[in-house]
Amino acid sequence: MVLSTVSVITPTYNHEKYIGQCIESVLEQTFTNWEMIIIDDGSTDNTQKIISKYRDARIKYIYQKNIGPYRLGETYNKALSLSKGDLIAILEGDDIWPPDKLEKQISVFDDPEIVLSHGNYELVYLKNGVLNFKPGYVRQINNILNNEPVGTSLYGLVDGIVPVAVTIMIRKSALIKIGGFKYADYLPCVDLPTELELSLMGKFKYIPTLLGYFRRHKNSITHNLRKDNNNFNRFKYVNKFVKLNKKKNNAIRNILGQNRKTDEGKY
Repeated sequence: MVLSTVSVITPTYNHEKYIGQCIESVLEQTFTNWEMIIIDDGSTDNTQKIISKYRDARIKYIYQKNIGPYRLGETYNKALSLSKGDLIAILEGDDIWPPDKLEKQISVFDDPEIVLSHGNYELVYLKNGVLNFKPGYVRQINNILNNEPVGTSLYGLVDGIVPVAVTIMIRKSALIKIGGFKYADYLPCVDLPTELELSLMGKFKYIPTLLGYFRRHKNSITHNLRKDNNNFNRFKYVNKFVKLNKKKNNAIRNILGQNRKTDEGKY
């Protein structure tokens, strides 16, 4: 399979401390046939100034009026509409990749049944002024991680086994088929809603190696939103998705059956 380009989608907002490292990690990729589409959601710091220093023609910068994290899906879909690649990779403006990330992933899409690839990640955070790296936890349940048979990953997505955005790569044709990145106005993310839809379309491919560094800091979206409320909203979205799609897939019908048995067991 010959792929013309990998389109890297990078949403950013006030990432002056991190955007340079983010861009550098793409420039250092061993696979070089990529484009990077940076959508700046109205940054008020020096993010734009830092990005302007990079003159590589593969980097495209778009500034938009701030619409906030709960309309993040619109930002992603704007970038998707501008993309030229056959594969889509996600790298938010405060995250980074290891140099061989793209090279390790592109070959798995030689299998036409694969719609999404993902892998391991590390958390990056400051503690007492020292930068720390901590391996992220990925539950090793192969049929769920690889969505085999198709629909199996739903069990994991319902239970919180979600491929981490910084590691994922998606076949663009599959993404277009589901109508682009999925989102809800009460969720500040696109990964879970989009992965739910893709889990009904084709297989996933889990690569058991490091594919990304996810940064935690006080200005990140996930840090500033109440964790309990965000978790509730994620559960709300999954529950709604399962009920709306219950006729499409055996896995969904099984999930509903398990939930019904659990509820009956309470009485």
